[in-house]
Amino acid sequence: MKKISGYITLFYEYVRNKKRLLRSLPIHARLRANDIRIPVGSYIHPKARIKRGVRINAISYVGECDIGEYCAIAGPIQIRSSNHAIQKLAFQDHFTRNIVELSSGNSGIKKSGGVVLGANCWVGTNVTLLDGASVGHSSIIGAGAVVNRRFPPFSVIGGVPARLIKERYDFETRKLLNNWHWWELERHELKMAQEVFELDWSLDPQMFNSKLMEFFKNNEKKW
Repeated sequence: MKKISGYITLFYEYVRNKKRLLRSLPIHARLRANDIRIPVGSYIHPKARIKRGVRINAISYVGECDIGEYCAIAGPIQIRSSNHAIQKLAFQDHFTRNIVELSSGNSGIKKSGGVVLGANCWVGTNVTLLDGASVGHSSIIGAGAVVNRRFPPFSVIGGVPARLIKERYDFETRKLLNNWHWWELERHELKMAQEVFELDWSLDPQMFNSKLMEFFKNNEKKW
């Protein structure tokens, strides 16, 4: 009987995983429509909000989250939008819901602030974003980091748990860029801003800022 029970369990797992894979296909189709590339085989939560132009380059686990436009994510990335309630006697969600039949609000799983990754972020390989992580736009997350708290835009972060290493650009440059959400522009508008994307702040910060101000002045009515 134990052997038969084991076969039944294996068959159940096969059917469940097959159904989950089939459910993921329309999601990938929708992602392609928004110029989003995530490898087939990745888990994508149905409530994951992923904006246009995002690239994830290795099979990943994408839980419920918000990912901004044009993020460059090396992958594999783990986005875990919930956590185990450590004050409870049992941790496993299957046990608390199906064995002792607790309500979902009283199970061993909890959520706090969700996961937010701002637009135009560069995320290194093997990064984990935990419930409560919020990384501002234009930030860099170093390889292997585990992020569990909030960081402002233009942050360079890394470590376990992640900490602020430095800020990108100086204060004046961040002030100039902070209100220009170029990732919200249409493709033809982005092409018109080509001269700005060619600039390199590290070569001459003052020249970088003056070129930015000149560009904003010349295109004040457009953006």
